[in-house]
Order: sequence, then C-alpha cells, then structure tokens
Amino acid sequence: MIMDQAHEQSTNLPRRPNATLLASIAFGHSVVHWFTQAFPVLLAEIVTSTGLSPLAADTIMGARNISGAIANIPVGMAADRYATHRTYFMTASLVWLGGGFFLIGIAPNQTWIMVFAVVLGVGSALWHPPAVGLLSTRFPARRASVMAIHGVGASVGDITGPLSVGTLLLVVSWESIFQASILPALVLAGAFFVTMRGVNTGNTRGQTSWADYFNALRQAARHRP
Repeated sequence: MIMDQAHEQSTNLPRRPNATLLASIAFGHSVVHWFTQAFPVLLAEIVTSTGLSPLAADTIMGARNISGAIANIPVGMAADRYATHRTYFMTASLVWLGGGFFLIGIAPNQTWIMVFAVVLGVGSALWHPPAVGLLSTRFPARRASVMAIHGVGASVGDITGPLSVGTLLLVVSWESIFQASILPALVLAGAFFVTMRGVNTGNTRGQTSWADYFNALRQAARHRP
C-alpha cells in the first residue's frame, strides 16, 4: 500500500505544473483573442459615431492585420533564438494589446487610429509563435492535444470579446472602453508572468548566436524531406 501511494504521488506531482502551464497559456490565449475580436466591434462603433467611411474602416483593419502578419516572422525567429524567454514574449503580448487599445482610445483622428492599429497588430504576433513553440518543445509527445487546448482558449476569447464589448457599448463610449482596457491587460499580464515563473517551460535554449540560428535555417532548407 505504501509503495502504491508513493507511486501515485510520484505520477501526480508532474501533472500539476503541466496543468498550470496549459491552463495559463490557454487563458492567456483567450485574452489575446478577446482583444483581437473586440476590435472589429469597437471599430464598427467608431464608424457609426464618427461617420468613418467603410473604406477607411477596411484600411484600418487591413493595417492591423498586415502588421501582425509581417511581425510573425521576426517574432518567431526571436522566440526560437531566445527560447528560454518565451514567457517574456507572451507577457509582452498582453501588455502590448492593452497599450495598443489605450492609444487608439486617445487617438485624435482617423490617421492616428490607423497608426495605432498597426501597433496593435504586433501584439498578436508576440503571442502565437512563442506559445506554439513552447508547447511543441514542452509536450513533444502530445502536441496535437496541447494545441487543441490552446485553441479552446482562443475560442473563449472569440466569444467573450464581442459579447462583453457589445454589452459595454450600451453604457459607455468606445473611447472609454479602449482607454480602460490597459488596466485589465496589465493585471492579467502580471498574473500570467507570475504563474509562468513557477512552472517548468522546458530546457530548450535555442541557438547560442544569430549566426548559429541562420546556419540551422540553411541546413533545414537543404534537407528535402
């Protein structure tokens, strides 16, 4: 009986940090998608209240999406190069999104809204490559399962973002929502960072230099399979 209890304890202990890691990353992913999906609803309110043309609104959305797409590549490279600092990237993502919302909330005109939308687009890129890389290296035998859990977090944000913002717009202005978003973003980023510091995120350290990193990329490109 004692041996069985000892075995049960030894098998249970590693699961707790694993569960904490997965829950933290899934929750953080939901926050990222909350901001991502709240933005179109708020942009629609900007169009309604300021008379912004549909073309201008499309330009703002396009600027945000293009900046995020471009940022994915350097962020992914940096997340590989500095693999042990992926938690910092993800924490920065939450702060960045809140800061981007705040800047849009104080933007004086359409031009500045578009400029700050470009800034906002980088926030999502700061999350996804580091998070996917961390999960892949931390759970190499369960990649599909942990990616599914990560995806569930995104779905939660996709649902709650528009619903909560739509409800808030009944009582407060879009400027107030944008500006106030910095506060929960900072709180959640701090909580995420503290939680992640207490769990094992893996031993992958990446390349020792940028030269080693690009050499590894060249070797991978030559490997046809």
